[in-house]
Amino acid sequence: MSLFMNKNLQMVFGVTLMAIIGLSLISPALPKIQDAFQLTKTEVGLLVTAFTLPGVLVSPLVGFMSDKRGRKGIVILSLAVFSITGGSIAFIRDYNVVLIMRIFQGAAASGLSTLSMALIGDLFEGDDRAVAMGYNASVLSIGAASFPVIGGALASIAWYFPFYIFFLAIPIALIILKYMGVPLKDKDEHHKSYLRMSIRELSNMKIAVLTSSCIVTFILLYGPFMTYFPLYLSDMFEAESFTIGLLISGMSITTCVVAYFSGRIYERMGGNKPMVLGLLFYSLAMLFIYLMKDPLMGIIAVCLYGLGQGMNIPILQTEFLNSVDHEARGIVSALYSTNVRLGQSIGPVLMGLFYMVGEYDMVFLLSALISFSMGILMLIARIRKII
Repeated sequence: MSLFMNKNLQMVFGVTLMAIIGLSLISPALPKIQDAFQLTKTEVGLLVTAFTLPGVLVSPLVGFMSDKRGRKGIVILSLAVFSITGGSIAFIRDYNVVLIMRIFQGAAASGLSTLSMALIGDLFEGDDRAVAMGYNASVLSIGAASFPVIGGALASIAWYFPFYIFFLAIPIALIILKYMGVPLKDKDEHHKSYLRMSIRELSNMKIAVLTSSCIVTFILLYGPFMTYFPLYLSDMFEAESFTIGLLISGMSITTCVVAYFSGRIYERMGGNKPMVLGLLFYSLAMLFIYLMKDPLMGIIAVCLYGLGQGMNIPILQTEFLNSVDHEARGIVSALYSTNVRLGQSIGPVLMGLFYMVGEYDMVFLLSALISFSMGILMLIARIRKII
C-alpha cells in the first residue's frame, strides 16, 4: 500500500488542513472585512496577528503535554476549540469581539500545527518520514490553493460567509476519536529529567540556524504575501476577492507539485541546498511584485514563491525532526510551531511599519532583501557544516 494512503497519515492530513485554514481562507476576504468594519490597514493586520500570536505561548505547552501524555486527546480538544471559536465569528458584528475569538482560535490552531508534525515523527522513520512530510506539505498546499478560492468566493457573497467553514473541524475530530492509532507515551518520566533532556536536545547551532530560517520564512509568507499582497492587488488593480483568491492559489498549486517530490529532492540534494534555493526564490518573487505592472508579472511572482515554498518548508520540518531524539519530537515540533507563530505575528506588524515608511514599494523591496540575506546566511551555515 502506498504511504500516501496510510490511514493514520490521512487523518494527519485533516489536522494539517485545519491548522492552515484559519489564515488562507480569510486572506482574500480581508478587503471585504476592512470595508465592513471600516478598519485601517493596521487593524486588518491585527486580525492576522491576533490569530498567530497566541501560538508563541501555547505551542511549547502543547509540545510538552503531548510528549508526556500523548497527542490524540490534545488534537481532538484543539479541533473542537478551533471550530467553535472560528465558526462563531460568522455571527459577530463587533470588531473587538472578533479579535477575541481569533485569539482563542489561533491558540487552538497552534496546537494542530504542532501535533501534525509530531505525529508524522511518531509514525514514520528514515526516508519514509521525509516522504510523509512531503506528502503532508503537498496536501497542505492543495488546501492552501483551494481555501483562498473558496474564501474569496464566499466573501463575495458576504464577509462572514468564509467563517462557516470552520465548523468542518468537528467531524474531523470525531473521526480521529474513533479511528486514529498513535503510539502510547511513557507517563513515568519526571518533569525535571524531561526538561533537562529538552534543553540538551535543543541547545545546538543547527537548531539556532533552523529557527532563524523558519521565522524569516513565515514573516515573508504572512507579512508581504498573505496580508499586503491581497491589499496591493485590491488597491492598485481593483481586484475582487475571488480574483485575489485565484492568484494566491497559484502559489499553493506550485508548492503542491514541488512538495510532492520533496522526499526525492531531500535524498538527492540533502537538507541545506533546497532551503537556500527556496529563500532565493522568495526574494525573486518579492522583486517581481515590487516591479509588477500587470497581472502576468503577478502570476510569475506567485509561481516563484510557490517553488520556494515547496523546496523549503517540508525539508525545513524534516530537518527539525531529524535534529533530536524521538523523546523530544513534541517539544521540537512545538519549537517549530512557535517559530511559525512568531513569524506570522511579526510579519503583518513589520510590513505595516515598512508601509508607513514607503508604502507598498518599501514592503516588497525590503522583503526581497530580508529573504536574500537569510539565504546567504543558510549558505554560510552549509559551508561551515552547521547544517
